[in-house]
Amino acid sequence: MIASGAVKVHVGEDARKLIEAQGTKRLLESRYVYTTTDGKDSGPLKARWCVRGYLDPDILDLATAAPTLSPEGFATIVQMITSKRWHLKIADIEAAFLRGDDMKRTQGKVLVRVPRDGIPQLAHDAIIELIKPVYGLADAPRLWWKSLTKS
Repeated sequence: MIASGAVKVHVGEDARKLIEAQGTKRLLESRYVYTTTDGKDSGPLKARWCVRGYLDPDILDLATAAPTLSPEGFATIVQMITSKRWHLKIADIEAAFLRGDDMKRTQGKVLVRVPRDGIPQLAHDAIIELIKPVYGLADAPRLWWKSLTKS
């Protein structure tokens, strides 16, 4: 995330000054969401860093609507693919939100605390500044959609 430019990490005095300048209301909590890759308890464990976006102080001012496929639209597309004997391919863009445009919040920067479980090689009191939308933010899907349609 650091290498992609999606986040900036602030530590020590730099982190304290940033919180002081932005205010604690702009400081969100984060956590890991743990899942198994096979959907069963026996599979390998996967962890996703997730920002608690419902605590975002700007949430009531954000545009969050992003187009999604309706059940009827999905049924129509699947019927067309079947009728035409087309082959369906599905793709996933890894870390899609991190590949979009930078966030631009007029209210101020969005800051995130390190999760309780910690992040390897990162101090527990470090503060993460979000440059790009990340998983968990209410406006992340819309910002991703806007950057995708633009490109």
